[in-house]
Amino acid sequence: MAIEGFDYKGFAESMAEQAKELVPADLKDFEKEYIVKTLGNFTLLAGEALYNDTQLNLNADQAVFITQIIAEWSFHKSIDLIHSGILPEYWDSIMQKIAFTIFEVAKQAFIRRIPQDQMLQAVEHHVVKVYKQSIEELQEKGVIDEEVKNRLFPYLHL
Repeated sequence: MAIEGFDYKGFAESMAEQAKELVPADLKDFEKEYIVKTLGNFTLLAGEALYNDTQLNLNADQAVFITQIIAEWSFHKSIDLIHSGILPEYWDSIMQKIAFTIFEVAKQAFIRRIPQDQMLQAVEHHVVKVYKQSIEELQEKGVIDEEVKNRLFPYLHL
């Protein structure tokens, strides 16, 4: 059964609209569009998956909470990626890994009835871990060198 009162489409649109107002002014237009589009897409996909999940038994507030976590992290990490200097062609794969990680960690936290503060800590831990692994993978593939990798480490935080 779908989650009563959870309008995931409207919520995703609302998050994307809010993101438009918050993107740093110094970014190029295509970078701003990337942030808004990425946040909107991941929020919509997560919301739809939660909405249609018949086993989690989430209420609307819980579904909004998980979806909002994905929106917020998508916003911040896409900005970090843009500032990192990593070429745009690599952004999507890194962001997909981050969004999937958040989704799975948050779902497992609800299944295990982990308190929200601990869930948020777990999400942060895993986001940083996935981001770092993604950067290391780019170095292993020769996309970035050690100097660029070291320059990226300031972007491994919130």
